[in-house]
Amino acid sequence: MYVPRIHFYAYLSISMDNEMNILRDNPLVDVMRSKKNQGCSLHCFVSSCSLVPPTRFPRKSQQSVDFRWHGKRVSFRLPRRQQLVVVGCNNQPIARVDSVSNIWTTLQQSVVVFDFAQYSCFKISGNDRLSFLHNMTSNHFLDLKPFQVRWTVFLNSTGRIVDVALVIALQDSLLVVASIEKKQTLWEHLDRHIFPMDNVYVTEENYSSFVWIGKDVDTWIAEWCRSFGLSWNKEQQVQVFLQGTSSPMYLLHQSTLEPAWNGYLVLCSPQETPQVQTNMKNFENKGFHLFRGNKEHWDLLRIAIGKGNVLREWSEQYHPLEAGLWHMISFQKGCYLGQETILRLKTYGGVKRYLVGWYLERPVEPFSYVYCQGKRVGNITSCIELEHQIVVGLGYLHKDYVTNEYICNEPPLEQVLARSSSSTTTSSEAPLPWLSSFSSTPFYSQGSSSCVVKCIARTISFPVWHQD
Repeated sequence: MYVPRIHFYAYLSISMDNEMNILRDNPLVDVMRSKKNQGCSLHCFVSSCSLVPPTRFPRKSQQSVDFRWHGKRVSFRLPRRQQLVVVGCNNQPIARVDSVSNIWTTLQQSVVVFDFAQYSCFKISGNDRLSFLHNMTSNHFLDLKPFQVRWTVFLNSTGRIVDVALVIALQDSLLVVASIEKKQTLWEHLDRHIFPMDNVYVTEENYSSFVWIGKDVDTWIAEWCRSFGLSWNKEQQVQVFLQGTSSPMYLLHQSTLEPAWNGYLVLCSPQETPQVQTNMKNFENKGFHLFRGNKEHWDLLRIAIGKGNVLREWSEQYHPLEAGLWHMISFQKGCYLGQETILRLKTYGGVKRYLVGWYLERPVEPFSYVYCQGKRVGNITSCIELEHQIVVGLGYLHKDYVTNEYICNEPPLEQVLARSSSSTTTSSEAPLPWLSSFSSTPFYSQGSSSCVVKCIARTISFPVWHQD
């Protein structure tokens, strides 16, 4: 009987006491640990295994999974009350976040930090650096002054998104902070468009990143700078600190989750990273409350506001006008790569779809289509399952349906999550007041399981700079 070869990703939430009991006799797992105050999160990756039996790979939480490993049957089991969330098997993962109330409460009361690798950095130097970037991307850079920042979109020749980046102007160079997923693609894209006579040099920079957001983020940053003996100026967009190493440390008044959550982005060399982490730990010991978010929490926040991912909503399948990136485009500048397509879309109303948010009845695979009365009208590019049966996502919807008649404006996602995380809500209850309206929603999705999933389009806050 044919047994499919699979690659999958397993996410476990376990206590440190049970860590070795689970993993001691399991040769399948490569463990990457991220220690926390009360416990740890283990991300386990298993590849080239065969599932037993050869049935559809499970996506729901379960207590054990069986594999064949070099011809032997192996069981991967968890103790009672521990949860294994397994996703994958020839499909994109469907994520689940089980601590929404924690991060939402912390955002309103203290500070959340994200310190996982999510950015790649390139330094562009040379006398032609501003004109080079001006001609390569969608925004205007000829007037960019030192220690200013500006968002921009790297486009291909047909005006589609290659990457979305934050550009930092330094005294004698530009630092491009882009996505880590498109690191190699962007490097090749830049290298391909440097002509022999251009006085431009592009080098890769290795920086660790820390993103801080939350109600008390200004207090946190002030104390953090004081611990390093640094002078902090809240009014400056960029501050550069030299800590005795060859690589400077950058403090940006940008969380990359604006406009919903203002905050700060710190870029530091790998040599400085342990000191930054030690200082954060010292602050926690002094009473500062800090929530360490992971990639699933980041996805929750970006999906909530409508911020895309370069492999999903901001991929080369889409134009920046469709994705709500109007604020990253200068319509007054001269020729640049992809300009003809962008201007034609704007001038002649050629944008046929827009990025929207989704409420879903159940999780679906990313890139599932959305239908209305049997007609395909959009898709779901990202999907995440939260507490209490809440499923939210992002995707694209045809412009004819991006109207008040079809878009749900109330309640905002923040209110939905706040209501669902209240102490009076149980997992068996339906915490969403609009669940009853699923029966009348015109939208539905149909994943690989051929199961109809009802959807409601919702407003998102990210494309607030949308211009007609």
